[in-house]
Amino acid sequence: MQTIGTKAVHPAISEITSRASRVEVGLWQERALKKALKRGPADHLRRVTSLSGLKNAMKADDVPRPASRRIIKAFEGGEVFLVPDKRGVARLLRKAMEVLDWFDSMPDDDRHLKRIDRISWGEAVAASDLWHGRLAGRRAMEIEIAAGDVRTLHEFEDGGRVVDLLTANALKDEGARMAHCVGGYWAVVKRGEARILSVRDTHNAPHVTIELRRPPSIMVHGHGRLFVDRKPENGVQRVSGIKGNWQAVQIRGKQNAPPVVKWGRKVREFLSAAGLDVRDVDFRYSIKGNAPLTVYAVNGSYYSNPDAAADQGEAVVLKTVARGGKFPLSYKASGLAAVHGCVSDGARVVKFLNDGGPLETREAPLISIMNKSLTAMHHRVPLRPLLALVIGNRDDVFADVVARIAPGLEELVSVMESNPGNLHVIKDKDGTFGDKEIKSALLMCGLGQRFAEAIAKNEKALRLTVSDVRLTVKRARRAGTECAESINRATNLLSDGFETRIQRLIRERGVICAFERDTSKDSSLISGLKY
Repeated sequence: MQTIGTKAVHPAISEITSRASRVEVGLWQERALKKALKRGPADHLRRVTSLSGLKNAMKADDVPRPASRRIIKAFEGGEVFLVPDKRGVARLLRKAMEVLDWFDSMPDDDRHLKRIDRISWGEAVAASDLWHGRLAGRRAMEIEIAAGDVRTLHEFEDGGRVVDLLTANALKDEGARMAHCVGGYWAVVKRGEARILSVRDTHNAPHVTIELRRPPSIMVHGHGRLFVDRKPENGVQRVSGIKGNWQAVQIRGKQNAPPVVKWGRKVREFLSAAGLDVRDVDFRYSIKGNAPLTVYAVNGSYYSNPDAAADQGEAVVLKTVARGGKFPLSYKASGLAAVHGCVSDGARVVKFLNDGGPLETREAPLISIMNKSLTAMHHRVPLRPLLALVIGNRDDVFADVVARIAPGLEELVSVMESNPGNLHVIKDKDGTFGDKEIKSALLMCGLGQRFAEAIAKNEKALRLTVSDVRLTVKRARRAGTECAESINRATNLLSDGFETRIQRLIRERGVICAFERDTSKDSSLISGLKY
C-alpha cells in the first residue's frame, strides 16, 4: 500500500504553518503534517480506483517517468494506492489550526515547547482536543468591556454589526462567550500580524469570529508588488491577486464549528462589502474581480514573463552546478525546468541544455588472471538536450535536439563496435533518463540498427572471451600461479548461468548490453537497457 499525490496539499500546509507565532512550532508542524498526510490516520485518504486518477496523483508528485511505469504496473497488478481525500484533508487542516492555537496559547517555558521534537502528531491532536474541550466547557466570564475595546466596521440592516476587537480584554470576552481559543491571540494582534472581528446580533451577542491575517506579498518583476492568495513555489504557478492587505483565514462559529447558515450569509455580506477574500478550509468565498495571474518563479524570485525568468534561472543553475551541485536536481528545484516549458524560443532551451560534456568511458576489469581478462566498459552518455523534448512537449526543437545528442551516441556505438568481447554498461550521464529514453534516443538518431548489430557481435565475442578465461582459470589452478581465493571467485562467477551473475555484479543503475535480447515486435534493439 502506497500513498501518492500528497504534494498537492503542501501549499495549504505551508500556509497554515506560516501562521505559527514561534518558528520551532511552525517547522515541527510542517514536518508532522506531511508525515501524517502520508502515513495516517487513514481518514483523510482514499483508494485510487482508476488509472487516470493514478496518473493525476503522480503528476502532482512530479514522479519521474521510470518510476511512473513501475507504479502503473503495480497498480494494474492489484497493488493498493491511496491519494488525499478532499474532505478528509479539510478535516486534517482544520485540526492543524486547532493544534496551532494550542501551541500559541503556551508560555515560553511550557514543557511541550521544550520537547516539541519528541511530540507525535497524534499526541499533539489529543492534547489540543483536551484543551479546546476545556475551553468549550467554561461559562462565559464576566469581563468588563470598555468603549475603546471594540470598533464597529459594518452594520447590517437588522441592527447587527461586525466589530473589530482591539484589546486583550475584548479577545478574552469573545473567547469565553464563543467557547473557543481566540482569547489567546492578543500577542499576534498586538504585533499587527492579525485582526480579530466579531459578528454580533442586535443584543451585542457574538455568533461568528473572523481571523484576519496579512496575505503573502511578492514582488513580481514586470508587474510590481502584489498581495496574493498564496506564496508561489518555484516553477509556473497561477495565483490570485488580493485587493487590500488583509485576508480572512479563519471563520468560526461557537466551539470552533463552522457558522450556521443564517450567520454564514451575514458573513458573506460583510466580506463582499469589505472586499475581503477568504482562505479558510471550511468557508469558501472569493471576491469577484481578483484576476488570476501566471507567475514564473525561479529560486524564490517572481516574474510575469517566462523569458525574463529563464534569464535569471539559467544563471542560478549554472552557478549552483559550478559550486558542485547536481544538474538535474538544481534544474528542477530552481523552477527553471517548468519555466523553460513556457519560453518563446525553444532553441535557447536546447542551447542551455547542451553542456553535458563528451561521452565518458572507463574500463573496469572483472577478472584478470594470467594476462587474460574479462572487462566491463562503463559508458556515460550526454543526453541532457533530451530534456527539451520533455518539458512543455517542445516539438519545435526536435531536429536541434537530435543534432546535439547524435555525436555522443554515435561515438558510443563506434566504441562498442571496436571493442567486442567486453561487457558494455550504458547510462545517462546525468542519471535523468532510463532504458526506454536511451533506446528512443538511439532510434531518433538513426543508430538503432548499428546498435543492435554491435550488441549481437558483442554477445558472440563475449561468450568466446568467457570460454577463454575459463580455460585460463583451469590452467592457473593446475599451475598454482594465482591465489586460491581469486581462482575460486572466477570459477564461481563464470560457471553455468554466468550471464545473470555478471549482470548482478556490475549493475549500478546502468544498462548491461549483453546476453538478453528484446523480444518486442516494435524494436530491433537488445533489451539490455535496464535500470
